[in-house]
Amino acid sequence: TPVMLTIRPEDIRLGVDDLSAPNTTTTRVEEIEFLGSFYRLMLRLDALGDTTRLVAEVSSNRMRDLKIEYKSTLSIHLPPSLLHVYPAEMSGIEARA
Repeated sequence: TPVMLTIRPEDIRLGVDDLSAPNTTTTRVEEIEFLGSFYRLMLRLDALGDTTRLVAEVSSNRMRDLKIEYKSTLSIHLPPSLLHVYPAEMSGIEARA
């Protein structure tokens, strides 16, 4: 059964050190939007192909600490306890294999 996996943008952990940990991968920063006290990042998941995107929110301090820039590569972790799974048909998005 196709599913849609979601996570709140602020729950994505950026700049993790252990890439062998479960639910950890690398991403490329495709867009950066300044929103006052935080930034919204559009990330492309390298491991899942060119069409899989995530939106992450990060504080200005964390942006500076991680030296995040347009087109930079970041490691991310998606904590299993913060992931939500829904049937794909609820999303209105066509499921892809």
